[in-house]
Amino acid sequence: MQKDDFELALPSLNLSRILEKIIMGGILFILALPVLGDYGLTLFPLGRDVIFKLIVEFLILAVFLKKILDSRESPPGQENRLDFSKILSPLALSLLAFFIVMTLATLASVQPEFSLWGNIYKNQGLLTWIHYLLFFVLLLTFLKNPRHWRIGLYLMIWIATAVSLIAVFQLLQNGMAFRAFSTLNNSNYLASYLLLISPVSFAFFLEKKSFLLGISSLLQFIALISTQARGAILGIIAATLVFATLYLIYQKKATKRKVLAFVAVPFLTLLACYALLVFTPQGEKIQRKLPAFTNRFLSIQGFLSSSAPRLEAWRAGLKGILEKPLLGYGPENFFVAYDQFYSGFLDHTGSLEKDGSLWESWFDKAHNFIFDIGATSGLLGLFAYASMFIFAMYILFKNLFTLQGTKLISIGLISSLVGYLVQNLLGFDTTVTGICLMFFFAYSLFLDPRGKTYTTAPLRQGIWLFGFIIVTFFFAVSLKIHFDILKANYQLNRAEILAQKGRMDDAFGAFEKGLAYHSPPINPNLRRRYAVISLAYYDAVKKHCESAVDEKCEQLFADSKKYLARALVLQQENAAKEWPRFTRNYIYAAQISHILGDYENSDIFFKKALELSPHRASISTEWSRLKKARE
Repeated sequence: MQKDDFELALPSLNLSRILEKIIMGGILFILALPVLGDYGLTLFPLGRDVIFKLIVEFLILAVFLKKILDSRESPPGQENRLDFSKILSPLALSLLAFFIVMTLATLASVQPEFSLWGNIYKNQGLLTWIHYLLFFVLLLTFLKNPRHWRIGLYLMIWIATAVSLIAVFQLLQNGMAFRAFSTLNNSNYLASYLLLISPVSFAFFLEKKSFLLGISSLLQFIALISTQARGAILGIIAATLVFATLYLIYQKKATKRKVLAFVAVPFLTLLACYALLVFTPQGEKIQRKLPAFTNRFLSIQGFLSSSAPRLEAWRAGLKGILEKPLLGYGPENFFVAYDQFYSGFLDHTGSLEKDGSLWESWFDKAHNFIFDIGATSGLLGLFAYASMFIFAMYILFKNLFTLQGTKLISIGLISSLVGYLVQNLLGFDTTVTGICLMFFFAYSLFLDPRGKTYTTAPLRQGIWLFGFIIVTFFFAVSLKIHFDILKANYQLNRAEILAQKGRMDDAFGAFEKGLAYHSPPINPNLRRRYAVISLAYYDAVKKHCESAVDEKCEQLFADSKKYLARALVLQQENAAKEWPRFTRNYIYAAQISHILGDYENSDIFFKKALELSPHRASISTEWSRLKKARE
C-alpha cells in the first residue's frame, strides 16, 4: 500500500473559540469563589482576594490573545473592533468615576502604599477596585445573551446554597450562642453576602415555582439569621418590604393577599417570638441558656452598650469628612481619621492591654459606608459610590415597565441593592460582596432596554500583539508579587501558631522569613505582630522569673530583650514606610524603648502617639505609669 493511501485527518482547533470558553469558565469560577474558604496558613485571611485578582488578570491576558487570533481571521479592512458595550451609560460612568476618585485619593493619601494595597483583613484598596472594574468589563463583553446571565445567576444561587448549608451545619453543632460564619470566616461577611443573594433567589423561586429553589431560599434565610448580624437583619427587613411593595404593584391583583400574607406572617412570627422570650417563664429559661443571643437582640442595655463603639466611629468619621471633604484621608485609611478625632469615650479604665490597644477603641472601618467612604475618598467618592446603586436601580425600575421576562428578577435585584445599602449603614464592603455587586451592576446594564453599544475604529493585529506583550509582562510581575504575598502570609500565620505553642525562637524566625519576601500588604502586619508577641514574651518571662527560681532566667531575659530590640527597629520601619500614621507603631516603640532603658526615646514615641490620637486617655495613663516606674 502506498503512502498516499494514508491520510491523517486531525480536527481543526478553533483557538479563538477555546479561549472564549476559558474566559467564560474563569468568570463562572470567580462567581463560585464564596464557597472557597480562606482556610489554612497560606490563604487566611486574603487568599480569596489574591485568587480573584490573578484570575481576572489571566482572563484579560486571554482576551488580548483572542483578539490577536480574531484579527488574523478577519477579512482585510474588517479587523476586530474594540467593543465598549454600553460603556457610556450613567451606571458604567459612575463606576469609572468612583475608580478615578479612588485613584486620586490614593495619590493624595496620607498613607499611599497602604491605600494601594489595603488592609489584608478587608481587601478594599485601589488594586482590588482596579480588578472589580476589569471584571465588570469582562462580564459585559463575554456574557452576550440572557442564557449566559441566567447561568451566572443560577450558579451564584447554588453557591450561596452550599455556603448556607455549611452555616446551618455549624448552627446545629453549636446552637444559637454561636454566630455562623461558614466559608467566609466572619459572621458579618457571611450576612452581607447572603443578603445580596437571597432576594434574587426568592425571585427565581417565584418565577420557576421550583421546590429546590424554595429550599435554597429557606436555607439562605436561616443562615442569614444564624449570623446574628443586626445590620443584615435590618437589611433583609428593608429588602422584604421593597420586594413585597414592587411585587404588589406589578403583579396581578389576585396575588396581593398572598404577598401581604408573605410579608405579615414573618413579622408577626418575629413579634410573637419576641413576646414569648421576654414575657414568659419559658422565654426567660431560653435567655439564660443563650446569653450572647439575648444581649444582642433582647437586652436594651446590651444593645446600647454594643452600639456605643460604632457611634463613636461615626462621630469620628463625620469629623474626618469635614476635615478632608474633597478626597478624604485615602482608601482604607479610616483608622487615621478615627485616631485623630477619637474622643477617649471608650477608654473606660484608661489602661492599655498587652498589644497596646483597647479592642473597641481602635476602628479601621466606620461600619457605615457614608462615613467610611466619605472619610477615606471624600464627598466625591461617596457621591460616585451612591451613583452606582442609584443608576442600577433606575435601570431595573425601567425594566418593570418595559420587559416581560425579567420583572421578578428585576424586583429581586432592586431589593438586594436596597437591602445591601441598608445593612451597609452598619457594615462595609468585602471581596465577595464586591464580586456580587459587579455582576449585578453589569447585569442591570445588560437589561437596559435603551442602552447603546459604542465601538471604536478597527484595531489591527499589531496593536493587539503590543497590548498582549504589555499585559503578559504585568501578569508575570503580578504573579510573582502575589505568590510572595501568599508565602509571607503563610509565615505570618505560622509565627502566630508557633508563638501560641511557646516555640518563640521558631516564631520569630518565621517572622524574619516572612519579612524577607518584602510583601507590601503583609510586611506592616508582620512588623506589628512581631512587636505584640515580643512584648507578650517579655511579660511572660518577667512573670515567670518573679514567681519561680530558674537558673535560665538571665538567658531568657537576654533573649526577650534581643527580640524587643529587633521589634523596635521594625516599628521604626513601619513608621517610615507603609504606616506612618498608625498610632500603635509609636505605642509599641515607646513601651519597648522603656523596657530597654531608652527613656528619652520612649517619651518621644509617646508624644508622637498623642499627636496622632490626642484624646486617648490610655496613652497618657500608660506614659504616666512608665514614668513613675522609672523613679
